[in-house]
Amino acid sequence: MNENLVDETFEIFEKFKPITLESLLTREFEAPEWLITDLLPAEAIIALSGESTVGKTWIEILIAQSIASDGTFLDHFNVETPGKVLIINEEDSAQALQSRCKSLGLSKVYEDVLFTIRNGFSINIDSHFEWLKTYVETQKLKLICLDTFRDIFSGDENNSEEINKTIKRLREINNLGCSVLIVHHHRKDGIWSNSNPTQTLRGSSALFASLDVHIFLKKLKDNKIQVKQPKCRVGTTIPSFVIEMVREENTVRFKYAGEAEEDLQRLELAGLKILELLEEKPEMATPEIIQNLQGICGKNIVSDALKHLVETEDISKYKKQGEGKTDFYSLQKTENYLM
Repeated sequence: MNENLVDETFEIFEKFKPITLESLLTREFEAPEWLITDLLPAEAIIALSGESTVGKTWIEILIAQSIASDGTFLDHFNVETPGKVLIINEEDSAQALQSRCKSLGLSKVYEDVLFTIRNGFSINIDSHFEWLKTYVETQKLKLICLDTFRDIFSGDENNSEEINKTIKRLREINNLGCSVLIVHHHRKDGIWSNSNPTQTLRGSSALFASLDVHIFLKKLKDNKIQVKQPKCRVGTTIPSFVIEMVREENTVRFKYAGEAEEDLQRLELAGLKILELLEEKPEMATPEIIQNLQGICGKNIVSDALKHLVETEDISKYKKQGEGKTDFYSLQKTENYLM
């Protein structure tokens, strides 16, 4: 038998060799790594989406600047993993991008923000993809921004098979230690308040299904943008927040303007309901609290409310012998808990 065939067969058997349930349950994993805490994970596929003129490219440049400079994003979100960022922009002109960078006060000191602009890059073309992989590896990039998806994807956006092939390519980039941020447009019929996030993005739903994180933007009045994170596989989704765009002569700056009012109202409601539940029943576990608040508050809002109530010492959080990793809560501090 051909030795190469034997080696290849052995490699395939080893690659697809199943693991036992015990092996899975006892395996220790490192904590998730973030580029920007709670917002952008490392080695992930992320979509930044919104309607035209909402400010997607502005936000993309700010994200790139914060990661490349090892600072903070909007003076609020910490950068955990700084590094080089490549923006592949096939939509805007070099002049338009220069104008935005100058308006934001970016200067040549941000040498770790790199651009390719209207060079005809396509993720579907093999030679282009091979160049990208080589560049990621040699430059040790931490983030690639593809602006926009429709401009760098030369296939049919509505064809799930073509989308899945592209996603596999993006996962290869992830395996090189680099996240991919896709700047994408919303469907024309997408409506913020009533739309299902899986239906917000243009094209096949296979794209949304493959995302690790989805961040989408909505334009508000008075130069404000609402930011929502409807999907986060790495951790708990964060409450939506507002960004304010401030124009001063020839400069533009963006600042964090707090959580969105609607989420603050939901958070307050969840907190009040949790306190009412614990008045009626002195001790409750997380799943029980979530179940009791079904139809009133979503799971993520309940989790955020519990965290807030613990931080403000309105309730106590603890674990019990024999109950595994389940968290319990009560209004009174208790000595009968495990840290």
